Amino acid sequence: MSRLLAALLAAFLAQFAGAARARRPEVRLDPRVELSAALHLLASAPRRPLPGFRDDGGAYARLLSSATAAERGHPAVAAYARAFARPTPGGYSFMTPAHELRRCLDDSLRLRTDVPDCRRSSLAFAAADFAARTRFAALMPRLAALEARPLKALRRGRARADLQSVYEKYSGLKTVRQRIAPSPLLESGRVWNDYAAPEGGRPARILTVISPDVAGSSGPAVFSWGPVMTNVWHEQSHALLNAAADAADAADGPPPPGAPPSCYGSWTQCVREHVAQGTALRLVQIARRTGYPPDAPDAATNERLPWQALVADWLRDGYEGHRDRYKTLRDFVPVIVRRLRAQAALLPPRPGPPATEAQAGAAR
Repeated sequence: MSRLLAALLAAFLAQFAGAARARRPEVRLDPRVELSAALHLLASAPRRPLPGFRDDGGAYARLLSSATAAERGHPAVAAYARAFARPTPGGYSFMTPAHELRRCLDDSLRLRTDVPDCRRSSLAFAAADFAARTRFAALMPRLAALEARPLKALRRGRARADLQSVYEKYSGLKTVRQRIAPSPLLESGRVWNDYAAPEGGRPARILTVISPDVAGSSGPAVFSWGPVMTNVWHEQSHALLNAAADAADAADGPPPPGAPPSCYGSWTQCVREHVAQGTALRLVQIARRTGYPPDAPDAATNERLPWQALVADWLRDGYEGHRDRYKTLRDFVPVIVRRLRAQAALLPPRPGPPATEAQAGAAR
């Protein structure tokens, strides 16, 4: 009987531990991101490299290049360059092909047939063939071995702090599965976040790609845990709060005339980013005050978000002190949206485009 009870207890604890591990972000190289990096380097001209990923001359870049150089003329390289050239909001062109590969290839770099439009993606179709010809999936363990030390350091940071539990306790919402993917050749200072809604039988998930603080030309790249903390909370907010922000904004009418043009290209995205990054800022402020999670980054604001600090203040004063009124953070989002609109209304209206000759004649 005692052995049966011990076995049941062990099974329960194992299940609990598995759930806790599943809630914490996964930390690993993402094969689709690294395939993007390989195609990016092949598509770049030596004297005019494309921005985004760069060849730092280190062991990682040398291994990646040597494994793929024979396929420089593959159609996937030209397809990548075309996708990179598509105009995108905010100028993040390197996201466009990486996002397409993220959606349309699985972790084994095979084309996903459960997402109908992926079968019509020339980039995804060609990239899957490129990956097969270069045996790219088999290359990933060798690439990961070169980054074993920084990956271990990031996993230690994850072990010290259950970031998703912190978010769940603060927001009252269940978080989405998330992968942290350090990318050794991503230009320092860049972060790429990609939220994938439920699709083709797969659950909602988030990919956060971080760049190294120190490039790997003389050894493995060096990554910091601080930016990971901010981006986990930032992207969980997008996944869980964007729909509420959109609905509240639509209910309040057309965009205010004073919406700042520098704020992520559109009023809708401006609202989303204020909600998401304002929430992340508030959680960082709490972490720095309480000491948990440890190693919190500076509570810095984004210069493209003029009211981010105000959002953090509204959360502190209006949400945290009134949890009886707001059962979840989603319930407080309409308050944030109304206050953002009030701030935008204080700005002078944005000038419209210059009148054409026909419009000027009609006015006369």
